[in-house]
This record gives sequence, structure tokens and C-alpha cells, in this order.
Amino acid sequence: RVLAGPWATQLLADFGAEVIKIEKPGEGDDTRGWGPPFVTNGDGSRGDAAYFLSANRGKWSVAIDMASAEGQSLIRNLAAQGWTVHTSVRDIAREVELRKLLAVDDAQLRVFAADLMHDTGWSEALRGCSHVAHVASPLPGRWVKTPNDLIVPAREGALRVLRAARAAGVQRFVMTSSV
Repeated sequence: RVLAGPWATQLLADFGAEVIKIEKPGEGDDTRGWGPPFVTNGDGSRGDAAYFLSANRGKWSVAIDMASAEGQSLIRNLAAQGWTVHTSVRDIAREVELRKLLAVDDAQLRVFAADLMHDTGWSEALRGCSHVAHVASPLPGRWVKTPNDLIVPAREGALRVLRAARAAGVQRFVMTSSV
């Protein structure tokens, strides 16, 4: 979310991939404000931080809240347009809950067990996919002991999904944040 994902997707953009960055509405990417230094906009106002710009060149950016009804409607719209949506959960027992929440035709939604910290399941989840929106990142309900409790799963998960996407021949990869 802060370095590994933006850097990996920036490399994809550098090699010609069309990368769409999804940011939280009203807040955007936290790193937009990580400065100084900041870019000065044409009207003289303070722009984005140099760090944000250095890790996000060549990307499109849109704001979507995937936890909202509107974000969930995107999945429904994709299914209605004939797309088959693949999603992953750590515990396959959540599949029933997820299907009830999204309320799409069962044939349009495929649910796979895959965990950010394990290789198992990612190749199967991405087989046959042309587009991927990676939105998973650890989101603990408690204070973490070390920053690596968040950084390592986010980094390793992003790299696992990127490797599986490359192996599956994915044409478009969208990296997002869970926060």
C-alpha cells in the first residue's frame, strides 16, 4: 500500500501496462501528503508530495469505496455485463456470506480460498482471468506489535498476486488498498 504495491504496479506501467489505482474517496492515497517536498500546482497551491509522484507515475487513479454499496454495485455491474468475477477469501466458509451480500448469479461469481501469506490458491483463482483488482491488505482489529505485522503480509500478498497474474497472462491489474 505504501511502497511494495505502488512500486510493483509502477513497474508494470513502465513496461506498458495500463494501471488503475483505486483510492479512498475524500481522502485519496495517504502518501499524497507525505512531504516536504511538495509539487506546486499551476495556481500556486500546494500539490502532491514528491514521494507520491515518484511511486505512482504512469497510473490512472479513481476513487472507489469497495466496502460501500456503490463499490459492491461495481461487482454486480461487471457480472451483469457478462464478466465472471473471481474473488478470494482466507476461509472458504465465508463464501455463503459473500454470495448473499453480492447477490449475483452464481455462475458469474467464483470464490477461491487464498491467503496473502501462502502460495496455495492464487494460481487457481487467477486462471482464465484477463483483469485483476487486488484489494487485500491486512487490516487488524488491534494494535500491531511491529510495523512488519502489516508490511510483510501486504508486500508478500501483493507479490503473490502479481506473480500469479503474470503467470495467468492477465492483461490489466488494479492495485488498491483495504484501508
